[in-house]
Amino acid sequence: MSLYLGPIHYWLYHKIRILVEREQLLWEAAAQIDADMAEEGREMVWQTYGEPLPDEDLAELIDADNIHGWLQRQINLAELREAATVKELLARLGSDGPEKMKAVFGAQGKECGLAARPDGREETDAAAAYVAFAGKVLNGMPCDRWDRLEQEDSKVTRWSNAGWIQAANWKKTGTDSQFLAQCHEVWHAEFFKALAPQLQYTMNIQGDLISRQVTA
Repeated sequence: MSLYLGPIHYWLYHKIRILVEREQLLWEAAAQIDADMAEEGREMVWQTYGEPLPDEDLAELIDADNIHGWLQRQINLAELREAATVKELLARLGSDGPEKMKAVFGAQGKECGLAARPDGREETDAAAAYVAFAGKVLNGMPCDRWDRLEQEDSKVTRWSNAGWIQAANWKKTGTDSQFLAQCHEVWHAEFFKALAPQLQYTMNIQGDLISRQVTA
């Protein structure tokens, strides 16, 4: 299997696993409120979209005859499950649900930002901070080239996206796409705050274009 798999496949699999783990964190947070409710909701999601990938080495899971197709399918399933999870929890958790879910996204973003620090030190280079971010956030397949870099240097790194690549899967579940986008932005902000507190992360929306920037 090692003859087929390369670093880019493991890099992508790592990002898929972050999404899978976040789904589990959402259910764990719900279970602290009502364990039976959380179990029922999770089973409904899994019956529709399948269970998450087990936490095993990629080589033990992937279809060696269809590496690209297998990875694309796992991206779709992870995005669908997360969206369906959010939909279920919005319906089940009541008025406190949105903030509780945003807290889960924020906590994981912070954890990933701390883990991405070079040798445990705060990142101070804007370009390096973006590279660390791109290694954690699942924005489709590498060939999708969803992030369009417009400036990349140690002082200012800016990139843009034509909306959310995940939106098609979000809409398939009937969830609140605007709320999910807000949750993801909470993750982004907490990631950069933990990784590089001396840098400033900003996001701006103009029509369908989303621009993001990290500034020293």
